[in-house]
Amino acid sequence: MPHLPLVDPDRRLVVFWTPRCGSTTLLTWFFHAIGLGDELRSRSAHTLRVAWQREHGPDAAELAELYRRPDVRTVVVCRDPIERAVSSYYLALTSTSSQWNAIREARPELDETRRLSFDGFLDYLESVDLETCDLHWRLQSAQDWHRLGLDVDRFVRTESLAEDLEALGRDTGLAGPVRHASVTPRSDVEASAGPPASPRPTAAWPRSG
Repeated sequence: MPHLPLVDPDRRLVVFWTPRCGSTTLLTWFFHAIGLGDELRSRSAHTLRVAWQREHGPDAAELAELYRRPDVRTVVVCRDPIERAVSSYYLALTSTSSQWNAIREARPELDETRRLSFDGFLDYLESVDLETCDLHWRLQSAQDWHRLGLDVDRFVRTESLAEDLEALGRDTGLAGPVRHASVTPRSDVEASAGPPASPRPTAAWPRSG
């Protein structure tokens, strides 16, 4: 499926977003900032995104024109690739949606108990095309900002999402609440131990996760 940025031509803003990178929090902020916060009372942020992009999203020619405009601010939301891989792994184990089914198609030995190790999940990632696979583990760079070498005005990091969105709001004159929608849980042992000293290398790390 195409992965389209959030675009508001009136406010001269293009935001490249990625699942498992604070996307629900970002969408909530974005729709409040452009005056559609009340719409979130009756539907989820992602349901609103689909409807809004269908109705207001520019076509390919209009999007290319926006990319060329010097007055348009380009924003990329990103996350540490290892943290995102962990978040995607958690989604695979807990989601009832298509993500687990996609893994089972590639790993038919897995059963409904979802006994899949993190290394097994990395094996799966290394077996798929990370430029075109499911959005929840597609490369963060598999978007126009990277493919076309666009000038990025601001990178918003998931690790400092509230601060970065507040700074973006000051720059653009837009304001919205920062409501953290979901957090990948960590056990007390994991939290105290910190990140692994030498995480397994994988081709996905440099650009993505």
